[in-house]
Amino acid sequence: FTKESLKIPFYIQFQYDLCILDFYGYLEQEVEGTMVQDFLQHLLQSEIVNSGILEDLKTKGIREKKEPKDLRIKMELRHKQVKENRMKRQKELELLKQEKAMKKLAVSEAQKQLQEETMRKALKAKKEEAAIQKQMVILRKELGEKRHLMEEARKMERKRHNLKKIQTLIEVGLSPAELTYLNCDNEEQKEEQAKKQELLNKVNTADQKLWKREQFSEQNGGSNLKKPEKSEKTKCWLRCKPKNKNVKGKKQQKKRLN
Repeated sequence: FTKESLKIPFYIQFQYDLCILDFYGYLEQEVEGTMVQDFLQHLLQSEIVNSGILEDLKTKGIREKKEPKDLRIKMELRHKQVKENRMKRQKELELLKQEKAMKKLAVSEAQKQLQEETMRKALKAKKEEAAIQKQMVILRKELGEKRHLMEEARKMERKRHNLKKIQTLIEVGLSPAELTYLNCDNEEQKEEQAKKQELLNKVNTADQKLWKREQFSEQNGGSNLKKPEKSEKTKCWLRCKPKNKNVKGKKQQKKRLN
């Protein structure tokens, strides 16, 4: 026989193991059952309370049964307990009401202080704004007065300068028309005076040309023509024009002034 031929099959070995396990489980259950039975038997046989204690308990129970119960005392105790509980609840409610009232008062006081602070700040800002506006009005007034004074000072300085210049030009010997042109204050008057002066120059030029033409024809034709009469504007300008023989000196002085 070989070892392989003597080897037990698997399913036979498995059944054998199951039988052994069942046997051990049965033995354990039997042992536990006998132990429980022994313990219960021991408890039944042992004396838990002494006979004296039992007698005392019996006599106490009989005495309690014999003594009548006073219901009035129980009712009084019950009423007293209810009253104490009610007073306790009332005190708690009063405390809660006081706390709520204190909180409400604190909130209202804080709101009042906040409103007062806001109104105070708004009033302060309004006053500051009014003061700033007042100061700005004063500054504008002062600036306007200063500007007016400066303008008057410039006008006076301009007039003084023009008068000084006119005096210098009178000493040189310029015409009244030129003096009037220099004495003008604004640009519009100067432009108008310049246009008038230009028109007079054109009239004088035309008169000079006409006179030269007639003089030339007089020389060539032998006719005794008189010198042409000048226009009214030319006569007016010539009347206003100062007589100055030193023309070259006047031109040189004009160049120096320019």
